[in-house]
Amino acid sequence: MYSPPPIKTEEINRPPLLDALIMLIRHKRAIILTPVVLAVLAYGLSLLMTKQYTATLRVAPSKNVQTYSWILNNELVLDQIAAELGLAQHYSTATQTATRQAISAHVKVTVNNKDAYLDIIAIDRDPAFAAKVANTAGRALERNLYDMRLLDISQSRYALELRYEAAQKDKVNAEKLLNSAQVQDQLKRISPSDRYGIVALADIQAEATLQAQGATRQGGTSDLVQSQIVKMQDQLSSLQRLTAGKGNHRDLSDPGALAAAVTTLQQYSYWNALTERLKSRLEFAQKEERDQLKITWATQPDQRSGPRPLLLAIFAAAAGLVGALVYAFIAEGIASSRTRHSSTWQEVAQEWRSPNNKRRNASS
Repeated sequence: MYSPPPIKTEEINRPPLLDALIMLIRHKRAIILTPVVLAVLAYGLSLLMTKQYTATLRVAPSKNVQTYSWILNNELVLDQIAAELGLAQHYSTATQTATRQAISAHVKVTVNNKDAYLDIIAIDRDPAFAAKVANTAGRALERNLYDMRLLDISQSRYALELRYEAAQKDKVNAEKLLNSAQVQDQLKRISPSDRYGIVALADIQAEATLQAQGATRQGGTSDLVQSQIVKMQDQLSSLQRLTAGKGNHRDLSDPGALAAAVTTLQQYSYWNALTERLKSRLEFAQKEERDQLKITWATQPDQRSGPRPLLLAIFAAAAGLVGALVYAFIAEGIASSRTRHSSTWQEVAQEWRSPNNKRRNASS
């Protein structure tokens, strides 16, 4: 009866590491040459690739960083940036959608949620243009943050603008009446001290108005502010009556005209004082709004950011080495499988040709 060939004892007791070493030696040519060839190819191709430069604009940490990110990723803002820089022509895109995709590929908006800061990273083959793209995006952020009034301070600033424009119109109308010949003739009857008193009271009334409006927005006008407004109105009315009653000229034939002139002077002085105060508050709000968005503008990079030939060569060599090892293990597995199958078939054939098998066939 046939018995299979004995297995060598040294093969059974051989350590797995030794098997792996033998396998590596058996495929040493592929394991060595593959990484070298891929590294050389990657290095050479990187030298032929277009150089890239990276410019970075940084926005200081802010609680509004998510709002900044939303603005910079808004399609309307992307279209503004594209139109301002002619990016469709620069990126050779035919449609608006393709231009937006090109911008998204070349301009990255990164948000650090932990430290609440934001970076605008622009990549381009031209270092000056890369910085220009990043800074244009920063200016678009400033402009749209201002126009959209997404911050609390922006809403306050916008409210002041509306009040300032309305006060300016009222001032212009009061100035037209004040400059009329009839009013100017009547105002000549008023002494300098009375005129100063009217202007001073109007100035105080304007300040009280702003305080009252501010208190109303915070939950209602205080009793103290309200009482001061009433007191000033009474003082102004008394001064107007006193001024209209005495005059500085002998001709007092028309006291009503003099009272109307005094009222016109008071109205103009009030609107003039109010516009000056609103202008001051508006300038402060605008400065405060600008201070909330602190930007470190991008500068022209003096060193390329990619491609990096040596780094690409290292990655290619590493990938080649991994690929070669995988190939060696697969090839070894296939060879081992073929050897086992071949041995099995040889055993079958030998068993078929064995004398015992022939005798069994003959007896049957």
